[in-house]
Amino acid sequence: MTSAPPAGRTAGTSQPPVAFATESALAWQRVVSRSFVPLMVDDLSDGHFAGTIRGRVIDDVFFSRLAVPPHEVHRTPALIEASERLFKKITLMIDGAGDLVQDGRTALMSPGSISVYDTARPMTCGFPVTSTPWSSCSRGI
Repeated sequence: MTSAPPAGRTAGTSQPPVAFATESALAWQRVVSRSFVPLMVDDLSDGHFAGTIRGRVIDDVFFSRLAVPPHEVHRTPALIEASERLFKKITLMIDGAGDLVQDGRTALMSPGSISVYDTARPMTCGFPVTSTPWSSCSRGI
């Protein structure tokens, strides 16, 4: 089962909800790479990595809620070049903290903050503490 937004969906359509839970950074890397775009994951947790994604695609937009331990994700030029999917992504921080670095700028994320980034450009997103971000991912926001 893949949770990535499919191409060619028609307006007013949705797919069944998806849910993934992982117990390692490597498994999390696989899940987020399938759900969003290919990413590299660095585990910053105390050795117990447990992440979850719950989401649904509606009208070509993937809406998701994540629960994540401390970690960083990286979108590198090599991953971008090899990607078939490129999206705009919006993240609303519900709980915890994070930072998003793209194009030489840093957005500090705290509860209530919204961050927007382009998966066609390199970025790093870090979560130094256990966090709950909500994200949407679309081809054209």
